[in-house]
Amino acid sequence: MDKLQKLDVSKPEVPSVEASNLQELTPLIQAAIYVTVLDINDQLTITSSTKIQINPRFQAHRNLFPKEFDELEYRRHALTYLQRVGAIGDFNVPGLSMLPPYPWEKADVQVNAARFRQIKDQVIEAFNYKAKPEAVAPVTKRGQEKRVMEPLRDEGLGVVYEVKLKGRELLINEFLLTRLDFNSENDNVFNHLYQNPNKIISIAELEQSLGGASLRKPLHKIVENLGFTKELNRAFFDISKDAIRFRNPLTSKDLEELGISRLRLPRR
Repeated sequence: MDKLQKLDVSKPEVPSVEASNLQELTPLIQAAIYVTVLDINDQLTITSSTKIQINPRFQAHRNLFPKEFDELEYRRHALTYLQRVGAIGDFNVPGLSMLPPYPWEKADVQVNAARFRQIKDQVIEAFNYKAKPEAVAPVTKRGQEKRVMEPLRDEGLGVVYEVKLKGRELLINEFLLTRLDFNSENDNVFNHLYQNPNKIISIAELEQSLGGASLRKPLHKIVENLGFTKELNRAFFDISKDAIRFRNPLTSKDLEELGISRLRLPRR
């Protein structure tokens, strides 16, 4: 998804009903429609009404979007697309004509439930197909037994180990550590940490990135669920009760200060 950071984020053209195949739309419009569908579906799971409210801004899956773009405009265009294909009826997004919306303001959406379910499945299938993870280099049988990661050879920066997120796969030096469950708490928390490496992040900031939802698990448990146990945990994370820092990439100096010579992936 790094390619989205390089997109032209000027005001988008309204997607036409003829472009019902997501592959015909720009990647940023695709992402806006995809996340809007998930946001609407989340609300439908907690209410029997087809008149629902969603946040006018994109709170979840921030990794799909550039740091700076007109998210209110893209939210409106995503809703316009869903309206044109019959998934929703009338909608109203606050903050478009005058000032930005206040934090408590919501976008009102009238959902055509049966048609929305059809479109939702199509959108998720199309987007997940496009976002399939890149192939990971196979690990030899001997490598699977020992699972010792070879250090990187970046003499200039002194980088020895680096975590990368490719699709749903979390890799350390191209070794697969785990696959993240889409839109889970672990997925959303790690996405925020991954975008903000080497920064002390409070629980309050993490919960704000999740749209105000409280964390269900303590930080150390989330990190363990991601596969960072024992030395991997100590190498990549500093964790307290109220804050966390994701150390990435790891340099030779970092390892020396931590007293770590080599890292091993946990056996699977």
